[in-house]
Amino acid sequence: MVYRFDEFILDPDARKLRAAGHDVPLAADSLDLLVLLIKERHRVVGEGEIRERLWPGSAVSEFTFAARMKAARQVIGDSAEQQRRLRAIRPIGYRFIGRVAEDDAGWVQFQDAPHAILETEYPPLPDKPSIVVLPFETIGGDASRQYFADGMTEEMITALGRIRSLFVIAPATAFVYKGRSVDVRTVGQELGVRYVMTGSVRDGDNQLRFLAQLADSTTGGCIWTQRLDGHSSDLFGLQDQLTERVAAMIQPAIEQAEIERARRKPAESLGAYDHYLHAMAHLDIPTRESSAALLARSLLAIDLDPNFAPAYMLAGRAFVMRKAQGFAENPMKDSLEALALMERGLRADPLDASMLAVAGLCFTWFGHDLTRGLELTDKAIALNPNHAHGFINAGILRTMAGETGIAIQHFERAARLSSDDPRSYAADAIHSMAHLFHGNPQKAYDLAIKSIERNPEFMVGWMELAAT
Repeated sequence: MVYRFDEFILDPDARKLRAAGHDVPLAADSLDLLVLLIKERHRVVGEGEIRERLWPGSAVSEFTFAARMKAARQVIGDSAEQQRRLRAIRPIGYRFIGRVAEDDAGWVQFQDAPHAILETEYPPLPDKPSIVVLPFETIGGDASRQYFADGMTEEMITALGRIRSLFVIAPATAFVYKGRSVDVRTVGQELGVRYVMTGSVRDGDNQLRFLAQLADSTTGGCIWTQRLDGHSSDLFGLQDQLTERVAAMIQPAIEQAEIERARRKPAESLGAYDHYLHAMAHLDIPTRESSAALLARSLLAIDLDPNFAPAYMLAGRAFVMRKAQGFAENPMKDSLEALALMERGLRADPLDASMLAVAGLCFTWFGHDLTRGLELTDKAIALNPNHAHGFINAGILRTMAGETGIAIQHFERAARLSSDDPRSYAADAIHSMAHLFHGNPQKAYDLAIKSIERNPEFMVGWMELAAT
């Protein structure tokens, strides 16, 4: 029996895992673990049962067990934080929750006719943005810098994997393409992803230049490029800096590309995700009409898919915009509706950083529960340390809590992560408030002016200017 899930093919008898027509390396113990959980995917398998069936009589420590589970997760693009395919049901055990297809053809047929299989069995595009980060290349300088480029690739995949709205291909699959000259359209087709990220590291005179490019695999066209420079004296620090910057920039670039794609679809074919994207287009326009459209589209998406957490997040942002701009005709009704939607959104996905960040703001603003709000925003930035809007919302609540020093740090990190964010006008306005309360009215004034220049329709910027 051969098992297929996403871009992977697993044959327990041949003891092989493949993706994109290539073997994916995986230690024997972790392979056995993956096979067991896929075979028993209809139920939760206890840790004791796993130990007894796979390693009877062996004293496998908690550390070793966790390492084997981590390896099994990483090779299929999962992690303990995401749990997209291997879910921990504590304290009971573990369950494979990915969609699996069984095939009796056997491994020999896959080896004998790989091209025929690939022509008819390409994985479909997921119902959310999907991306593969191909191994970054090194250009010039010391060839030993390749370890830095490989480390950058893995760090980037890990960082993007924290974004729940993205489907990210696992490192083991991505590295199959290392050293190969490939067409992004072919890669996208083989892996079933819409976006392909490539990059290079140029080394010279103690300087490193990192070039990144994001392409749409369906057209082959480039939709985003970025160049970042740094000093090679602190490689690990530079790696962290580049990773967080690029990871923060990728999400809005993909969002904009997805919005443009949704606009081209006929109205009668729109699904929950399409309505979500149409709602996203109204986020940067703080007017009465746009806030109404933002909420209406979000609610349409929720009606079509009640388990789609991003739609609840956008609905929450619509209610926040109405409150901040003074558009709410019935504030009490808005508060009750916002709180009810946030509870539903958290049940839909309690690990979505964007959902948590917006819910924290809503529970504070509409439910007057600052303690819960702080817990949720803190959890959001812990789940995704590269989520600029998570730090913005955390900064807002820390300002409200009187912890302006921490708030200012959050706002500064958000600005560093996403310096070109079109929605930074809102962050500038509340950042202004934090500096005013912190005893720095000149800095508060400068930020209020900046907020107004970026978006004169945003009333909070004018309020902060008047206060300063």
